[in-house]
Amino acid sequence: MKESSFNSLYGSTAAKVRSRGTIKKVWCNRLFCVIIKNIEQLLLSGVIFMERVGFISDKLDIKFLILYIAARLIEPVNMETLTDLTMCDGGVDYFSFTECLNELIRTGHMKRTDDELYCITSKGVSNSEVCESSLPYSVRLVADKNINVYNQKLRRKGLVKSNVAARPNGTYTVSLSLSDDVDNIMTLNLMVAKQEMAGQLAEHFQKHAEDIYNNILDSLLAHYDADGKKEEK
Repeated sequence: MKESSFNSLYGSTAAKVRSRGTIKKVWCNRLFCVIIKNIEQLLLSGVIFMERVGFISDKLDIKFLILYIAARLIEPVNMETLTDLTMCDGGVDYFSFTECLNELIRTGHMKRTDDELYCITSKGVSNSEVCESSLPYSVRLVADKNINVYNQKLRRKGLVKSNVAARPNGTYTVSLSLSDDVDNIMTLNLMVAKQEMAGQLAEHFQKHAEDIYNNILDSLLAHYDADGKKEEK
């Protein structure tokens, strides 16, 4: 029906309603297209995914990956850390990982310590060296990157130490220590009145040990005038 015929038959008010309905339908179609396009972009970017996809395809590969990672860690790690490092590939799920880890422990390739930490055995190292080339190269690259980051944290943890001990008089001693790869370079003992303050000092030192050490050196090497005031450089 033509617009003029529609107007004469139903009136101008009905024509306006019809026109608004057409516009609304067009905008709904456009909005639907925008939503579909955004969903497609999210799917492509990986923000929305239907299932985990990776290069690891079976239990044997998961075992090889666990051994590959454990052989490169500088000290035993807890279950949470080993899980995070192993699930660097989308093909590894938690249940398959735990099943493979338990089997490696039963076969003597991995060991669980009394402290509930996990490490590789000499048998596991030997088998890992033989089988590591079967892991996809891209998986090894990601695993190596994550392992290096974690090992750096472990090394720093060994070089920066802090401890809080209670004294008989009710105060607390905060022991702070900083070392390099060769020897200890600073040991500092502080007495504080409150346990909360002692904990704050220990935590702050763990995060900023290098800066604190440099500030102490700057103060010790600074020049002071006759009145004991620090001279500006």
